[in-house]
Amino acid sequence: MRYLSVLLIGSLFSFHSLFSAVVIDLKTHLSQKISLLPMKIGTAYFLNRMGYTTLGIDEDYAVWLKEYKKTKIAATSYKVEFIVAITKPSFLLEKDAFVEKSFTYQYDLKKIDEIELDNSLLQLLRKKMQHYSKHSYQQAVLGGEMAAKFVDSFVKTRKKGKQ
Repeated sequence: MRYLSVLLIGSLFSFHSLFSAVVIDLKTHLSQKISLLPMKIGTAYFLNRMGYTTLGIDEDYAVWLKEYKKTKIAATSYKVEFIVAITKPSFLLEKDAFVEKSFTYQYDLKKIDEIELDNSLLQLLRKKMQHYSKHSYQQAVLGGEMAAKFVDSFVKTRKKGKQ
């Protein structure tokens, strides 16, 4: 009977790993948790739309958003720089990265209408953030989508290498 229980549990774990989505844990360093929140929300949103699961439990990869820097370049224009690092799962400390990449983008608050409004993302930002702003939406869309595409590319390349 015990053998049957172990076999059943093992089969369930195998079934889960074969047919479930890749699980991503999005992380930030404590010192940048607030400034990276819109981008983290956007990254999770776009990864979920791509079929990934973004939870902090039994993850396949930890994705670190880090070294965030926002610079005002004109009256209503900003430049944002950040790094995305993909590591083995980790609880608190960042591990050595499989890969990392720097990203830069610019946005102008006067041209917010040029970015397609995604009502689902907008509602998510308003729900998760105490002080939502035009900056938040721009960062969630532009930075979040860049980070999500990078993670997706890495995971797909890694899966091909394991076949």
